[in-house]
Amino acid sequence: MRRREPPRRDWPEPPAGGPAPDRCYAPETLLVPNAAPGEEDERVRAIVSALPDGAGPLRRIGICNAAGAIYREVALHGPVQLLYFWAGLNALGYRQRTPEDQAFSKYWLLFGREGTERRPLDGGR
Repeated sequence: MRRREPPRRDWPEPPAGGPAPDRCYAPETLLVPNAAPGEEDERVRAIVSALPDGAGPLRRIGICNAAGAIYREVALHGPVQLLYFWAGLNALGYRQRTPEDQAFSKYWLLFGREGTERRPLDGGR
């Protein structure tokens, strides 16, 4: 059993009932124009709407449909939103995808269902 260490003195305790250390933002999502939504789109939107507000760097996540095209963009703020979203997508059968040509993309991560056809990225355009 690990011994619990006392808190360090250089870690200030937040004041009780005080404001958050940084601004918190809700996650945002939108459908990519002229793209066919995936069959689990309602459940993906439910995951996004259930995420807590977060503070941190903006991360754009792309969700791919059965044809392999990106149909939904999700903007997450901070690591907590990212981890909750990632876990929710994994529960639906989505897995992280990497671009085949390692091209520049505006998306920080891509997710697609297992067994879906893969299309190369268009460079985020």
